[in-house]
Amino acid sequence: MADKTHTPQEAYDMMTYQVSEGNLKGNFVNSMMRQFETKGTLSPKQITWAVKLSTEAHDASDSELQASIEESAPYPSVVAFMKKGDLKKARMTFTVGRLTTTLSLAPSHGKNPDHIYVKCNGKYVGKITPVGHLVARDGYYKMGAQAILDDMVASGVETYVLSYGKKSGNCCLCSRTLTDDRSLVAGVGPICAKRYNIQWG
Repeated sequence: MADKTHTPQEAYDMMTYQVSEGNLKGNFVNSMMRQFETKGTLSPKQITWAVKLSTEAHDASDSELQASIEESAPYPSVVAFMKKGDLKKARMTFTVGRLTTTLSLAPSHGKNPDHIYVKCNGKYVGKITPVGHLVARDGYYKMGAQAILDDMVASGVETYVLSYGKKSGNCCLCSRTLTDDRSLVAGVGPICAKRYNIQWG
């Protein structure tokens, strides 16, 4: 069915932009562009094809960009770990030196579902997006939060969580003191271990 919503000029402009971006090429596209440039018009069927090919090229480019963004994100493993917790609002708290960093999973019904809110010493620092990017203002607290996040990723999130519990004697998943010998050895208590599918005991 012929396209009746775009003018020849609009169809040509769409092709020109996608060609300039490197998303669209081929003899058919070149011939339609040459026709418009020499005759100033395109047939209804040519307009339909021009719009279709340009739209498909645009959508493919967006998909590649999104994939690139996801691949370059530094903290997807942190998001994945927190989302597997059997809690409506998962939380992790770490005290390193003078900084207490808290990561909390945003509620699924809120305005930022699947984001992780980041606080340092009770002050809001920023958030980690669902694909794993930290969005925060530069400053001392952001640097502190990044240091912990980078260590978590380097060690493996679960390994870091358990190591923190063993060293501090506190469970970072519920902020409670570990009192049972088995919990101290594991670095986490049995309830939190079950919630996050961590081997215990």
